Amino acid sequence: MKLISDPKVNYKIKKNLKKGFYTYSLALAHSDISGYNVCPSANRIQMSENANNKSTCSSVCVGYNGFAQRFPNVMEARVRKTKMFYEDRQTFLDLLESEIAKGINKAHKLGFKATFRF
Repeated sequence: MKLISDPKVNYKIKKNLKKGFYTYSLALAHSDISGYNVCPSANRIQMSENANNKSTCSSVCVGYNGFAQRFPNVMEARVRKTKMFYEDRQTFLDLLESEIAKGINKAHKLGFKATFRF
């Protein structure tokens, strides 16, 4: 599993290339689908007696936008990353450290400054 995404796959982050930055990103899944609250702004509320406990902001969460909205495998990958972060933290951090090092090397080889957005 790959944790961080190349800048060329994110429309907004791709704009950083024009400024000389090769920006990698890490996207996780919000609590309504991953079971883990990764966003401190996601206040949990009880919608009704028959509804699941949902966050107040999940319907407008950026996690639903972009490729995740059109391609289910993107959201599935985000859920796997989120679960790894909470359930196997050391493996997650080891993998992240390795990917960051590789990302820095790649960016420098391409003549960019590496940056990261998590």
